[in-house]
Amino acid sequence: MKSGHEQTRRYGAGRGKGVVYGNICYWKCALCPGEPQMCLKDNKSGNKLLCALDWHNDDYFGICRPDRVKYFNKAQCKWKKPTKNEVKKNAAHIKAFRVKRLVNERE
Repeated sequence: MKSGHEQTRRYGAGRGKGVVYGNICYWKCALCPGEPQMCLKDNKSGNKLLCALDWHNDDYFGICRPDRVKYFNKAQCKWKKPTKNEVKKNAAHIKAFRVKRLVNERE
């Protein structure tokens, strides 16, 4: 049984650049603000999920295309796909933020 964002992905909603990797995608998440374009597979056999999972993963917050534009005033045309190292650094930053927030909530 599918639920939440998984259930609301729509195919054929138009062709556009994916929000995480910049690949051409044909799916959108109808629950996310702005219905962002995302891919559900990385090849024709469809054996791997790509940006649909990463977009909904907190480790990618702030490094995806819409985040760079909205929170850091970067031009969309200047955005590039995050490297593995950038994702790793960002994930550590998000984890540290969560820990700090939990500590502050307990005080």
